[in-house]
Amino acid sequence: MSDQASRRDLGGENAGLPTLFARLWRHRELLRELVSRELGDAYAGSVLAKTWALLHPMLLIGLYLFVFGYVFTARVGANLPTVPDFAVFMLSGLTCWLTVQSALGKATSSLVASTNLVKQVVFPFELLPIRAVIAAHIPLLIGLCIILVYSLVRFGIVSPLLPLIVPVVLAQLMLLCGVALFLSALAVYIKDTRDLVQFFTAFGIFLMPVIYLPGSLPGWFDIVLYLNPFSYAVWCLQDIFFFRSIAHPAAWIILALMSPAILFLGFRFFERTRSGFGDAL
Repeated sequence: MSDQASRRDLGGENAGLPTLFARLWRHRELLRELVSRELGDAYAGSVLAKTWALLHPMLLIGLYLFVFGYVFTARVGANLPTVPDFAVFMLSGLTCWLTVQSALGKATSSLVASTNLVKQVVFPFELLPIRAVIAAHIPLLIGLCIILVYSLVRFGIVSPLLPLIVPVVLAQLMLLCGVALFLSALAVYIKDTRDLVQFFTAFGIFLMPVIYLPGSLPGWFDIVLYLNPFSYAVWCLQDIFFFRSIAHPAAWIILALMSPAILFLGFRFFERTRSGFGDAL
């Protein structure tokens, strides 16, 4: 593609999802390389290098399984035929939260940290926040596999909703990409954005249905959970692994509608503001 065509493609007037998907497909090899570097840079200098990208979430989630599955045992959902413990309930949401925490923390500063690339007009720097989101999904996929094995070994359970993991993960991927595009662009102009995101990622787990037993919260707190866009993927994963039924039907509908909408809005904001990135940086 010529520079002139690239410049037309990078304009904000065609900032729709087909444009974004076309760019991601066109630059798929570059995106793959960026994700690989993201994982490598996170553990640069270590003996096991990229292997830590797999070992770290495995060890962390394994520790949580041991603590909440064997040390602090708690049975919840007594109306279920085979009752899993609190570890299954909590980890269904915790793996999701770890992904959100990592993705937002890295994506928000992705443009500011790559000033040289951003100042190259024809470089598709929307890939920078998106690579952070994709790399952050490694712990999620590993965590879901561990929960599956744990539920099978300890309780003999294989959820009939297991195939629904794919659309849930894809929906969360779109949701996080939209938020990441918005926050990364905003951080170029408002430097405090990174600090606000760090503050949210420090305590945001308390604003999600992760550590609370079903029915243990006062009614007014439900509003906080509903206002958090990241709660819906948690409810869907809990339906798959813990309830093994559609216990939160509204969450599935809202997640399916909200994710592409937020991706569109985030990409639209990114495109409308990208022309000033070079000057702001």
